[in-house]
Amino acid sequence: MEKPSGDSTHVADILEGLCRLWKEHRHTDVTLGDGKTSSQAHRILVDAFMPQVGMTCRTKSVIKLSELPKPIDVILAWLYTLPEMTSDILKLDMKPVASALKINFILNYKPKVVKGKITTYIQLRKSWMAEFSTKLRQCYKDGTFSDVILKVEGQTFRCHKAILASVSPFFDTMFLSGMRETDADEIDLHGIKKSDFVKILNAIYLGEECVTVTNVESLISMCSYFQLSRLQRQCERFLTSNVDPDNILGVLRLAELNSIDSLRKKALSYIVHNFHEVVRSKEYSTLSRDQLLDFIKNDNLDVVDETEVFEAVLKWFSSNNRPDEDLEILFQGLSLPDVRQSAIKTAITNEKLPRDSCNLLKTLVDKVNTGTVRIRNEQVLLVVRASGQEGGVHVTCFSFKTKQWFKLASISNYDPGSAFAACSLGQFIYLTGGSGNPCVFFEYSIAANKWTSLPKFREARSEHVAVAISDFVYILGGRNQVHSVISGIERYNLGTRSWRHFGVLALPVSDASAAVVGSNILVCGGSLSFGEYTDAVQCFDTEKQTCSVIANLPMQCSFTDIALHEHILYIVSPRGHVMEYEYDRDPVLLGKAHASSFMDFSCVCFRGMLYIIGGTSNKTESAEMKAFELRNKKQDARKNVNLPWKRLSNQYYSIIGGISRKYLSEEIKAV
Repeated sequence: MEKPSGDSTHVADILEGLCRLWKEHRHTDVTLGDGKTSSQAHRILVDAFMPQVGMTCRTKSVIKLSELPKPIDVILAWLYTLPEMTSDILKLDMKPVASALKINFILNYKPKVVKGKITTYIQLRKSWMAEFSTKLRQCYKDGTFSDVILKVEGQTFRCHKAILASVSPFFDTMFLSGMRETDADEIDLHGIKKSDFVKILNAIYLGEECVTVTNVESLISMCSYFQLSRLQRQCERFLTSNVDPDNILGVLRLAELNSIDSLRKKALSYIVHNFHEVVRSKEYSTLSRDQLLDFIKNDNLDVVDETEVFEAVLKWFSSNNRPDEDLEILFQGLSLPDVRQSAIKTAITNEKLPRDSCNLLKTLVDKVNTGTVRIRNEQVLLVVRASGQEGGVHVTCFSFKTKQWFKLASISNYDPGSAFAACSLGQFIYLTGGSGNPCVFFEYSIAANKWTSLPKFREARSEHVAVAISDFVYILGGRNQVHSVISGIERYNLGTRSWRHFGVLALPVSDASAAVVGSNILVCGGSLSFGEYTDAVQCFDTEKQTCSVIANLPMQCSFTDIALHEHILYIVSPRGHVMEYEYDRDPVLLGKAHASSFMDFSCVCFRGMLYIIGGTSNKTESAEMKAFELRNKKQDARKNVNLPWKRLSNQYYSIIGGISRKYLSEEIKAV
């Protein structure tokens, strides 16, 4: 089941969990029969959607129903999952069932139908969740259907095993364990504050935002222990939105203490992008050697030059009585050829540095001359560019440090035409399709600065989207060679070097944009047909191979592009509207990056800025990279960058990546 947006996220998590429990016959407490078949269910869900049956559930655990238009197990499957449906299924199958069982959210639903497809499915899901949310709140307040009592610091809480198990593998396992205490009238939970447990229950049942500065550390520890993923994400969001150079190392330790890898990665990202300020914090000297090594080895480390990293290592080493081997190991993370020689000489002659350390420095300086030390990759803007008026595919990069453009490898004697799609995975960029060669597939290695041709995909397409997850490349939607919109999804296995059909979009679209969040592919907006656009956010679950609409953008749009930054999507429309979308929240409009109307541009996020590269229209073409400041939600023309090539109806794909400085030799001069 896909997650919707907004305040109903807690309900979506519970319904998804209840569906899983129902399929596995866990924590069910009522049996419904229709004379031919029977199926177990959860009382709280039955009462929420079938109130007349629910009244009987309060006194009976086995209920015989009169003859129904559909088998009871089919009806329950609808209520637990609410699958997408055609207008015919809604009218001929679900409405008669809803009438017989008084399922109000279906009876009251008036769909909007386009070509037999319901396009307002998200509204039906919201009604479905609202109905369950009302019942959930009531049962939490008055204890209806409660079947377990939890005791914390002497206070008892009437709860529902199925609800707790639906969102917490910890409680699911505990209730199924068969241990003596789980069969007792009350279950004691030790080592937990009563006030924190109340907030956790309010978050589970009511969806309350309960995280504050004073409780975030204890809450995130409890979430990790009880395996409450949604509330843990709330805590992570709170921590990462309130970090500064003085507290970020505390956030890192909290993540490591509770083994929260996602929070650790976010903390590491903040540190490497704010290294200069973190080094000046009071807690810098408390870092372990391995923690500091993680930071300085990262190619994303944002420093003026390598001398700053060198001096930061010496500062840490001198702050405590540390063994010389720590210094030797840390220097392996430096790009010593980029350290100013004067700084090294000063360190060697510094009397505060132990003699053995000075000798080590001298040895490392000698290694620089032999080329046996590490050289840091530089973080640059990598741009893949093609034009209908110029042959080939060209890769260039922009150095934010030197403000220079450099030429990289190209594919010569090849024309992708218009509307190709590209994506990246690690140190590789993948180029797919286009009107000129609609089945072509190329791989660009950033490390080797080299293009390689890969096996062509099956269905010719352009105006599609491409993304990569793990060991797979996906292409979705687009148009075929007769300009019909495609719903099909193909997947390429990088290991077996083969393509296969892998699913279909809920809404066939072209000219959309896409991004990856976890194992899900989010497809935003797009064209349903010529002149007909959509605001739908479609979610394709690569594990279940299912697709549904989970949200709506603030506007209908196509020819958009997405910059993904720490699981937040920044979607830019042709007219410069910048929309922010986080997977479990409603999309919002942030502002405008420009006042023009452009297509075929590309977007990236870097150091708090959203950069929009190029763009064409019927009358003109952008010759610059425009900057939009995300924190202040406004344009920053001071950070705009001119593009050094001719205006030739260029189409772009761009990412931020690390590249060896040996490739930054052929500078491109502005035309």
